[in-house]
Amino acid sequence: MKEDNNTFVYKNNCGEISLKNYLADCKGYSSRLIRFIKREGKMLVNRKTARMDRVLSQGDEVAVLMPVEEIDAPTQKIDLKIIYEDLDLLIVAKEALMVTHPTRSHQENNLANGVAYYFSEKDIKAKIRFVNRLDRDTTGLVVIAKSKFAHQHLQSQMKEGNIKKTYFAVVHGVLKDNSGTIDLPIGRESDESFERSVMAEGKKSVTHYDVLKSNNIYSLVKLDLETGRTHQIRVHMKALGHPLAGDPLYNPGNSDMIDRQALHSGEMEFIQPRTGKKIKVEASIPEDMKNLIEKI
Repeated sequence: MKEDNNTFVYKNNCGEISLKNYLADCKGYSSRLIRFIKREGKMLVNRKTARMDRVLSQGDEVAVLMPVEEIDAPTQKIDLKIIYEDLDLLIVAKEALMVTHPTRSHQENNLANGVAYYFSEKDIKAKIRFVNRLDRDTTGLVVIAKSKFAHQHLQSQMKEGNIKKTYFAVVHGVLKDNSGTIDLPIGRESDESFERSVMAEGKKSVTHYDVLKSNNIYSLVKLDLETGRTHQIRVHMKALGHPLAGDPLYNPGNSDMIDRQALHSGEMEFIQPRTGKKIKVEASIPEDMKNLIEKI
């Protein structure tokens, strides 16, 4: 049976086991997704329709057929910098000054529009499901799942801390230590507040950092996120007294030679949901940040 983004074919190597438990225990399907497949999809065992209580034998061919979806965002031709693609995932390098999702003020020229156009041109039947999101002015890697299963699998990896996300930032000043861990809770004063800050009642937030190079004005820092709070790097670096260059929210009034926060999502490691293989992707640092780095 031919696989596509909505069809998954496996060879049972888990011994005698019910179909439901095979999907949950051996393939990482959530109970919610299994209920969805039972309700709207179709299961085949050795190419014949099967119920979830069917007991599998070693070597049985299992096929999961998801319902065909329609693209759920307006299409707009936008040149995408594609870093990686397979049956389940599309990974792009987002440019600065581009929002990920449509908003009231950004109905056009957003990343979802460009991905929708790409899916339409390639005849990919899928909703636009972002696994991660970046601030409008942050550049770098954004992962889009092509199916409900791929999205659920990667979200589970993220929740369990099994996706490694590495950022690069140019910050003000010279850090006291060349490497360290920032473990400071982050929250916001009210639901209406856009700005975040370190506060005792905030959510646990952990950032690991290494200084790659520095002078008396700037430092280039590599940052690995253990948690993924909104504005985490920007808030943590400000809390250390080293706000990001160009950051209009956490470093207002700066005179840096960059018109956005100097932050780039450069590397990511995760497990491919269909094959179980480890994937590592990288996106090169954009020119505006390179210009700052050259001054260090």
